[in-house]
Amino acid sequence: MQMPVAVLYKPLAVGWKSWRRLRQGLRFVLILSWIGCGLLALILLRLLLPWRTVERCLQPLMPTWMRVACLFIGVGISRAGALPAAGSLLLSNHVSWLDIVVIGAQLPVRFVAKSEVRHWPIIGLLAASAGTIFLQRGKRTGDNSSEQIRSKIQQLLNAGETVLLFPEGTTGCGGELRHFHSRLLPADKAVVPLALAYRGRGAAAVPFIGRDTFASSLWLILAEHDLHAHIQLLPAISGNPKQQASAAQCAVAAVLYPMPTVEL
Repeated sequence: MQMPVAVLYKPLAVGWKSWRRLRQGLRFVLILSWIGCGLLALILLRLLLPWRTVERCLQPLMPTWMRVACLFIGVGISRAGALPAAGSLLLSNHVSWLDIVVIGAQLPVRFVAKSEVRHWPIIGLLAASAGTIFLQRGKRTGDNSSEQIRSKIQQLLNAGETVLLFPEGTTGCGGELRHFHSRLLPADKAVVPLALAYRGRGAAAVPFIGRDTFASSLWLILAEHDLHAHIQLLPAISGNPKQQASAAQCAVAAVLYPMPTVEL
């Protein structure tokens, strides 16, 4: 008597689900431990090197810290295109908090992030200590406003630091680009577009939208076993801020959503 296929494959399905949960839990423990290591490093730097700013001490360590974080999270990374020169301003599409970890693992940059990140437990402290610039969305004057952040970006670029911002202003589902805003772009600096794409069966778990929390999003991503991020650096764009933002949006869109070829 031949057994139904569903009966034959049920033990395999149960075994795969158990392994998936085990892997998810192990990764969770590893990434929490790694975040704890970052916090410990921050405390030690403040105690042992009180005469130096924590930001200056942590910045050289961040690419390595984020590469290990990517390993524990389970995301592979590839990169194409010429590395930007020191003092470049990068404009990237934005899908998730994971973007910062992935890009930071490949490029030594200062990020511009929404002010809400500053209040995330431990993560916000580490981000601030590493030199992240926090923007209060919708605020045009005063502390953490567009005007102040644009001035801060200008100072950093003039000092030879590379800055990355997400001109969409928020994360998207990855299916299409939002409008690239130009209000944070300095008037006399070229910009370098960066296209970031997630691939593999785990890509659907990456978008950080709606009422997602960092903890719930992290837990979901940790369950995936086929997740890859690809970074494409594109040629620099000159012009006024509005022209740069529009051209950068078109350049990133062309990489992420190429027009299908039509055979005649």
